[in-house]
Amino acid sequence: MFESGEIKNEDKISKLKKKKRMQNKLTYSIVAFIYMNLLPYLCRLPKGIDWVKQYLPDEGHLIWGLIFFHCFYSIPAVLLVISIYTSKKYAIPFLATFLSLTIVTVCFNYNYDLTLDAQAGIGLIFMPIIASFFGSVAFGLGHVIQYLISNNSSFAVQI
Repeated sequence: MFESGEIKNEDKISKLKKKKRMQNKLTYSIVAFIYMNLLPYLCRLPKGIDWVKQYLPDEGHLIWGLIFFHCFYSIPAVLLVISIYTSKKYAIPFLATFLSLTIVTVCFNYNYDLTLDAQAGIGLIFMPIIASFFGSVAFGLGHVIQYLISNNSSFAVQI
């Protein structure tokens, strides 16, 4: 009888740990989603508030303009959230995806001037799609590295 009580307690502890891990992943996902949607604005802050205001639509279309803009920047955000849930023992896929998406997004948005011509706004649609491509390549490479490290203990010792 004593052994079955221990098994029940271990089972409860295991369920609580799984629940806590899932809550942590959900929290990390929300933070990552917000981060990826704010990053285009954050990388433009060093040039001043007027530079940031270029990405904000006019007052008459503020809500729909922001929704439209963030629909496209949600594509790399979803890729980042997927990398959170698929990273197992090592966080290599998440780190590779995070770094690549951050670097590409900052490079695209830091100097992008919307006042140069009338078609400059079209770039705002393609930049997150291209960033997602680079992020997905990094995501795949991260999983390959994670697989090599977890399945080859001699490879992990060499690194």
